[in-house]
Amino acid sequence: MKRFFASLLTVVFSVCCIHTVCRAEPGTGECYILTEAGTGEVIAEKNADSEQSIYGLTKLMSLLVIYDAIGEGALKADMETAVSQEAAKKTGVRAFLDGGAVYTVEELLLPAVMCGANDAITALAETVSGSEEAFVDAMNEKADKIGISASFADCTGLSPENKATPRGLAQICAALSQYAGIFKLSSIGTETFVHKSGRETELANANRLIRESGYDGLMTSSNGTADYAVAAAYKSGGARYICIVTGAADSASRFETARRLVGEADATYSVKRIAKAGSLVKTIEAEDVSEGEIQIYAKEDLSVLYKKGEDIKKTIEIGEIILPLAAGDKVGEISVEGKGSVDLIVKQDYEISTFLSAASKVIRDRLGLLSI
Repeated sequence: MKRFFASLLTVVFSVCCIHTVCRAEPGTGECYILTEAGTGEVIAEKNADSEQSIYGLTKLMSLLVIYDAIGEGALKADMETAVSQEAAKKTGVRAFLDGGAVYTVEELLLPAVMCGANDAITALAETVSGSEEAFVDAMNEKADKIGISASFADCTGLSPENKATPRGLAQICAALSQYAGIFKLSSIGTETFVHKSGRETELANANRLIRESGYDGLMTSSNGTADYAVAAAYKSGGARYICIVTGAADSASRFETARRLVGEADATYSVKRIAKAGSLVKTIEAEDVSEGEIQIYAKEDLSVLYKKGEDIKKTIEIGEIILPLAAGDKVGEISVEGKGSVDLIVKQDYEISTFLSAASKVIRDRLGLLSI
């Protein structure tokens, strides 16, 4: 075995301007949570673990299952599907699809995402799983997989038996945010949907926030008389804020709460990417491998949410390296104090290229500063 050591590197950087931290405020009838999707950090919350009927926000999980199917290649944008009579008869928000008409997945995604059209959501659900019942099973399985407390009874939210917590909804939105295409649709205000017969339906997005800079999604809900809710998405630099508000007394107040929470967070925090999955982090000279060096990569993404004005301490630690190495072997870690870490790995095999004497050769990498 060949052993050699590398160094520990520490980096500190500062930025200016300090603002007040967002805080949960008691005394309102609303429940809410504000998170940053990429880091999973919770910035503000109130009764975020209160399980409740979520009505139209149910469709966030439906969209996650649908987009995961697209991401996995099981569903393709140009795939055609016939709208069942059951889907066409769905009540509530609708695109007024004709039963039996054939649409592509891409065509159905517009009303499904932009305005949460129940007929379009159901048609896509049936395409993914064969029936709404089987699709609901997939929704519940997905909830278990991502570790949230939730139960789903349909794919549209028409049933009051669809239940989740604001925290769980935020986790669903964070999972959805990996699909950039969803925000292109959820940020559309109005659109004319042309049916196969030539008939037209005017679609309107109920999320008022998308009229304001930075907001680009995701879904609104109410039970018809009260309990207004919104899942708001806001992009600012490297940050993707998700704000879930439920139990608002009227339509306007859900947007006001989301706007206030997001505004305070945007004034207070920034997000910095420390490492990108698969990116080269460090190269170590190594005479005893044929390549002459060992390249070290980040295994996963690492981003951190920090207060403007806060010093961030990044540490790269490469431990004792023993040859030979196989692709995927861990050789170190990159971390930010108090905020997380990811493994450092090699992407290829490294073998000893020369005959070694009994004494091991030690290679030490020089200490230095990295810019981030």
